[in-house]
Amino acid sequence: MRRDGLKGARAAGALAALFFACLSGFVLVPGKAQALDAVALDDDRPVVNLTPFVERYEESGQKLTIEAPDTGASDQDTSPQAKVTPPPAAGAEKAAPTPETETEADGGDAGNDGSVVLSDGSLEATGIWLAAALRNRSEEPVTRYLVADRRGGGFLNLAWPMPAPEVDRAYAAGAEDPTPVPWEARPGFAVLALTVDPATSVTVALHSDKPAPASLYLWNPTSWQAFNRRLSLIEGGMLGVVAALAIYLAALAVLTRMPAARATAALLATGFLVELAEFGYLTQITGASAKWDLVLRTVALTLFAASVFSLERFFLDLERHFALASRAARLLSLGILVCIPIAIFLPQAGAALVRLGLAVALFGGAPLVAMAALRGIRPAQLLIPGTALFGLAGLVAALYAAGWLPGTFIGTPLAVGIFTIALVLFAFAAAYQAQGGRRRSDVGTVRSEQRHAFALTGARQGVWDWDIVADTLYVSPSVEAMLGLDAGTLGGNEVSWREHMHPADRETYRNALNAYIGRGNVSFTLEFRMRHSDGAFRWVALNASCIAGPEGFATRCVGTASDVTPRKTAEERLFHDAVHDSLTGLPNRALFMDRLDRAIHRAGLIDRPRAALLLLDLDRFKTVNDSLGHSGGDALLIAVARRLESMVTQEDTVARIDGDEFAILLATRTSRDDAMAFAESLAEFLSQPIEIAGQEVFPTSSVGVAICEDSHERPEELLNEAEIAMYRAKRSGKARIEIFEAGMRGEADDNLSLETDLRHAIERRQFEIYYQPIMSLTDGSVRGFEALVRWNHPEQGLLTPDTFVPLAEEIGLIHDLGRFALRAASEELATWQKLFPMEKPLFASVNVSSRQLLRHDLIDDVKRVLHRIDIVPGSLKLEVTESLVMENPEFAAQMLARVKSLGAGLSLDDFGTGYSSLSYLQRFPFDTLKVDRSFVAGMSSDRETPVIIRSMVTLAHDLGMEVVAEGTESEDQARDLAAMGCDYGQGYYFGQPMRAAEALDFIARYSRR
Repeated sequence: MRRDGLKGARAAGALAALFFACLSGFVLVPGKAQALDAVALDDDRPVVNLTPFVERYEESGQKLTIEAPDTGASDQDTSPQAKVTPPPAAGAEKAAPTPETETEADGGDAGNDGSVVLSDGSLEATGIWLAAALRNRSEEPVTRYLVADRRGGGFLNLAWPMPAPEVDRAYAAGAEDPTPVPWEARPGFAVLALTVDPATSVTVALHSDKPAPASLYLWNPTSWQAFNRRLSLIEGGMLGVVAALAIYLAALAVLTRMPAARATAALLATGFLVELAEFGYLTQITGASAKWDLVLRTVALTLFAASVFSLERFFLDLERHFALASRAARLLSLGILVCIPIAIFLPQAGAALVRLGLAVALFGGAPLVAMAALRGIRPAQLLIPGTALFGLAGLVAALYAAGWLPGTFIGTPLAVGIFTIALVLFAFAAAYQAQGGRRRSDVGTVRSEQRHAFALTGARQGVWDWDIVADTLYVSPSVEAMLGLDAGTLGGNEVSWREHMHPADRETYRNALNAYIGRGNVSFTLEFRMRHSDGAFRWVALNASCIAGPEGFATRCVGTASDVTPRKTAEERLFHDAVHDSLTGLPNRALFMDRLDRAIHRAGLIDRPRAALLLLDLDRFKTVNDSLGHSGGDALLIAVARRLESMVTQEDTVARIDGDEFAILLATRTSRDDAMAFAESLAEFLSQPIEIAGQEVFPTSSVGVAICEDSHERPEELLNEAEIAMYRAKRSGKARIEIFEAGMRGEADDNLSLETDLRHAIERRQFEIYYQPIMSLTDGSVRGFEALVRWNHPEQGLLTPDTFVPLAEEIGLIHDLGRFALRAASEELATWQKLFPMEKPLFASVNVSSRQLLRHDLIDDVKRVLHRIDIVPGSLKLEVTESLVMENPEFAAQMLARVKSLGAGLSLDDFGTGYSSLSYLQRFPFDTLKVDRSFVAGMSSDRETPVIIRSMVTLAHDLGMEVVAEGTESEDQARDLAAMGCDYGQGYYFGQPMRAAEALDFIARYSRR
């Protein structure tokens, strides 16, 4: 408002302005004055839009002056003037105001003619002037509110919002200057009061920074105040509803502990902040400027966007239904918070980013809600109405921010109203889900608990719950019943539980449990022994999880306890069987070699050798097998094992390392004299008669002794020396004892030479496959061949497998030899099947040694051959002996099943010579059974053998197997075997082993297609 004291200064300023105008007229064309159309001030309407009648002027470089219209002019001739003077031309001197005529820096100086200078044409001046002409036609003073819309417009304001420009100056020519009315202002609008005398015209000018207010309105003060009261009432109602629902949802979240309720409560709380900011209450409370008003609104929107992402994550249970979307929502809910520090330093950038985040939440979340709803997810179906209204609110807000929505003063309440309805629907959905889900879960919880209880009872498991902080332990009665204890016996603290544990397990259990407690959230399994009421110990498995407290250490452990005694007993039995001989119960070769290695490397200085090794081989054991059968031989081995055990101390070890070979490791009697004395007493004791099957057997043995010296580093070296000594004893006449001497190694040179030749035999292709025919006993046609390896030794001639296979197994060449036999036999078989196609194809059998069967390489070898060579599935048969299978029946069953699944056939060789044949036969996937030649040879010597063979044939046929009789040497044998139902025969009667070319001619003669 102008003051009377300034009238002289403004008159001087007017004179100065006139002087400058005259001076510039010499060098410039005078600026043309622009007339403004006057708007009736006394209009009875509540609001008049002045925007079409407003002129806008850039302040920079222009001299601006406004004049009051001539109040005496007619209505048609009223023409208030706004003069605009262009900036000085380049090179023109700018006249400086004299001290007498110096104007105020902010303009607004009144001239003698009533004009007001708005700008002196300075290039440093900034901003926009809005000018409008008003006229009071009435006979009374009229007061009106000038309401300037400070919001920007267009897409730029939507994508890159700017702080609302302030109306910092307002002047009037012909009336008192407009005065701000801040208590009547609304967010985004500036309100100034203007009073005009009767029958007076006035020119009004408003100044603001860029961008200038989008529009200007003339309001009746009474109408504006009534309009404000109604909007404030509506805004208060919306704020109250959202606040009440936020408090309700927060309480519901505390009671139900549901993540969806917590997320919805956060959404309502942040929505309340958004509404406070949009309605301008945050700005009023803090007194923030336009810049900080934009910052506050951006912060509120940022928190709301983060809560929207959290709502989508927890309400839709994205972790279970959409794992990738869940991770994205979690990252976005945290990442969007970066808009807050950005908004503090760059308000426009922060506002743009948060609006982009809200668009991602809407356009990314809405499809997720729709997809989840289509899948039948109930929470997603509840969110559909709220999501739709949320999208509508966003659209209305975007149109209003861009200035593309009619209704300048109700755009914000309209968008916020739709927004509030969306929040209410979200709140109702969360409440329904929390309360309805809780009601549904009451019965479901009971049923779930019953299922858990029944499941634990059925699984014979009990609950183990330890509160670490209070040191209270709960053990369910089923665990106490498992140990034969009364209910409540194991309850109390953890120490009482540990007192019932095996003493050897307590320390291990305590250390492991302390380690798990220190790791916080972790699951673990412990196995230990608990004392039963009968005094015995039972193995118990504890499967539990630790729950970490605030400091990271576990405060509670909860799990189940179960009796695993049968499993542990089976494991111990399997472990025992893995390192012990299944016939005698003695340690096997693997365990013996381990103990021998420990004896060689035991620490400490001693005044005697570290160990003495005795290797014992029974003489004429094959004679016992042939005369008394394998059962007699087994009985002899068991008896010898018991005698050997009775001769040694606890520090010594007795083991069966091969068929009829035993080894004794002496740990105390290790000197040469002590070892020889023990060997002599042992040989004398073993020579005592043993009654087997009603007959006395006088066993003798050849013993090799080796003394462990400091030079021995590997157990194989000591065993090899004992073998050399033992073979020397055998060659010396058996039933002898020899102690290893260094000179004995020369006697083993021949074996070493044979070993060297054997290593080069495969490379030099000295091995050859011979084929012995297997004939049909029904029609006499050839049905297949057994592949037999022969070694064409350059010096010793043709060697049979008995000569080199044991050595090949010992030095590890049996695998290469086996691969050669498989490949060669398969290639010949493919040729036979191609040249002689038959309804039932020809087959070939290949022998498998124990070393091959016990290695997984056999699987790869068979797979490689069957894939590379085109033969009929099942026609390549692998032959394994019954004794070989029975060495480790469990492992053999697994290996044979895998070989069978590859498409190879399986033959059981030497059937009837082993033990437990019938009990194990059905467990192995054999398709061919080969009767041992000893039964065929005995067909004519007694009456029982044919009965046994007939039983074997019947048994094999009942199990779906074919039968091959080995050792068929005469026509009578072939005829009798055919009468017994035997399928095939193999022996010299049909043909001796022959080369591949001879086998081809044999097939041509004896095949039936």
